[in-house]
Amino acid sequence: MLTNKNPLSVQEVADLFLTPVEQESLALQTCTILRTSGYDLRIPTVLTDPSVGFYAEGQEIAPSDPTLGELVVVPRKVAGLTILSSEAANDSSPAAAEVVGSGLARSVAAKIDEAFFGPGLPSPAPTGLGALVGFAAVASGGYVNTDPFAEAISKAQEVGATLDTFVTSPATALVLAKIKAGTGSNEPLFGKDAVEAGQRRILGVNLRVAAKCPAGVVWGYDSSRVYAVLREDAEITTDSSVFYTKDSVAVRGIARVAFGLPHPASVVKIAPAA
Repeated sequence: MLTNKNPLSVQEVADLFLTPVEQESLALQTCTILRTSGYDLRIPTVLTDPSVGFYAEGQEIAPSDPTLGELVVVPRKVAGLTILSSEAANDSSPAAAEVVGSGLARSVAAKIDEAFFGPGLPSPAPTGLGALVGFAAVASGGYVNTDPFAEAISKAQEVGATLDTFVTSPATALVLAKIKAGTGSNEPLFGKDAVEAGQRRILGVNLRVAAKCPAGVVWGYDSSRVYAVLREDAEITTDSSVFYTKDSVAVRGIARVAFGLPHPASVVKIAPAA
């Protein structure tokens, strides 16, 4: 039952809205989530490490300080509004509330993924991979074998990162799914484990599919170095006064999210033209 509950309790918001958003959003599943109650979150970064050296016993050790910086991440509001008849809103069945909450959650999750994986949304949307500068680039070579993925893994290792996620579009995932284990073979190169049907790993790294990822592109990253910042004031509220004459109830869901990519060199983009 959704009426006369404005605002809902923190637990109801989590159950009806926030938890489903996190479960539906691939960006939130594959990033390290940081939560904040403030306007922004400052992520410390190390620009240069302190220098060290070998010294004779008793020799004075030269002091050296790291060069530190910070990445300021400001969560942006992503919101949805849906209209219900009073009959549906007054339904005491938990299923009615779950349907409304899950519908808003799916829409919000899809918009979060579009901001993170897509080519970019206009302000005030947060910027994601599409606006990243300084990532490592690898040529796809037409996606005929694992070579570009091996190179991507190597490029991440060169800067101390370990790729644990590849993300691509449905169309590109289909191209990869059709790669055979060898000439004359019908055995797929990826996703051969019947226990995990439909799941694919490339050289041990999970391959995930995002509808908003550009076709032909595969992003690879170390999820411990890619952050999604969530404000803790997510809400799902109702109001029957706006649509009083229609005997309807407005249900509004709001979350605030942004992304922090403090180490662009650990992110790898595989594309037709590197």
